[in-house]
Amino acid sequence: MQVRPGARVVELAGRTVIPGFNDAHMHHTPDPTGVRLPIDHSLSWDEAHARIAEACAAAPPGTWIFGTMSEAVTNARDATRTVLDRIAPKHPVILLGITNHTNVVNTEAMRRLGIDDRAPDPVGGWFERVPPYGRLNGRIHEYAQWAPQRCFASMASVEEGAASLRTLGAECLRLGITTLQNMSWTPVRRYVQMLDAAALPIRVRVIRFPPSGPAGRLVHEDIDVGAPASPLVTVEGTKWILDGTWVERGAALGRGYADAPWQTGRENFSRAEIMQMLAESLRSGEHLLLHAIGTATIESVLCCLEAFEPPVDWKQSGFRLEHGDGFTDVQMPRARRLGVLVVQNPSHFVLAGQYASRFGTGTRYASFGSLFANGMDVAIGSDGPLNPFLGIWAATTHPANPEEAVDRETAVAAYTWGSAVAEGLQAEKGRLAPGYLADLAVLSADIFSVPAERLPGIESQLTMVDGRIAYESPVR
Repeated sequence: MQVRPGARVVELAGRTVIPGFNDAHMHHTPDPTGVRLPIDHSLSWDEAHARIAEACAAAPPGTWIFGTMSEAVTNARDATRTVLDRIAPKHPVILLGITNHTNVVNTEAMRRLGIDDRAPDPVGGWFERVPPYGRLNGRIHEYAQWAPQRCFASMASVEEGAASLRTLGAECLRLGITTLQNMSWTPVRRYVQMLDAAALPIRVRVIRFPPSGPAGRLVHEDIDVGAPASPLVTVEGTKWILDGTWVERGAALGRGYADAPWQTGRENFSRAEIMQMLAESLRSGEHLLLHAIGTATIESVLCCLEAFEPPVDWKQSGFRLEHGDGFTDVQMPRARRLGVLVVQNPSHFVLAGQYASRFGTGTRYASFGSLFANGMDVAIGSDGPLNPFLGIWAATTHPANPEEAVDRETAVAAYTWGSAVAEGLQAEKGRLAPGYLADLAVLSADIFSVPAERLPGIESQLTMVDGRIAYESPVR
């Protein structure tokens, strides 16, 4: 082997090398100053009372108290402003739904976030109200909580954001992640400022995640933020949320949920509005990402893609459908013909009991292997725990629906080259081949042969971005 003068030769000792992971769907959002409650997904609403009270007792009045709710708290009908006001009369409290589709706030938080009792529902979301006078009860859903949560996220300083990003970047490199595609609650302009200050050695694609108001979607927000300081950072694409998730029974199934037949979910936007989203994307030349989980919502998307005039090559346009848990056997071939790429999140598959209880037996749910079998392009994003090796384990075991599991080669390809396709950069990254970007990870174990239970514990021993070593493990 001929080595150029000054080049460094790294002895890999037979270790496995893969393209760097490309997390196609995540929501990193730096916290503002305040007290974050510890995450406990088994927490009941009564137990949450004590956690909130303890935080209030330890923090000066006026300090933000916030945290991610468990499924039980998210769906607790008495998790309201009134109860929070009794527990925390002097502290603003915002409880973020486990899926970020339902939040709960108290009166002081409403005041800080600019939520008025007379606030009309925004397009795509709604406030719960106490009859008969319409006073808000603190439970806010879908696009009613988008703007308040963005307001809350904006309270983080650029310095706090940069520190959070540096921590995230270090974790990514340790896990062999070389690209993030992020949809932050922090407004894009502010998030880019944080990225500029952080100067991360990994690639970050910032995807616009606009809110809506009573008059409609705020399409032009953050449309021109200027060029980021780092060539590793890009701002491209816009995401809209078309329904909720199965956790809060918000995904529009077109039928009743198995464990609550009176609930069918809800589509946030009409088909006419979806057509507008498609037209906006084509005019701007930017990729469109649509969150669609429920079968009825997926049907609305497919019908709009099919009906659009003049006909469009949707694969060429960079169109993406995020999640797609409710895809049916009839819908998948239509989606393939239309060129729909699906970004799935295998880390969700660990919630096997919740999937089964919501969708019921005898119906398809948490589609994954069937997407590949139907010839569709598929990418993987975390949308939860960052660890891609946990994602590979979930993709290849599929605890929620083992028939939908895939082999490891397929999963790794979806998490690398598939995610590059989701960026429109499949000719540049995601493969170990001449002419492709030198983004790669040298793994601590062979991801293709270790026992399944060892997958989540794999790490990167050496991570390279753009031909430069960005991380080396102290233990080799």
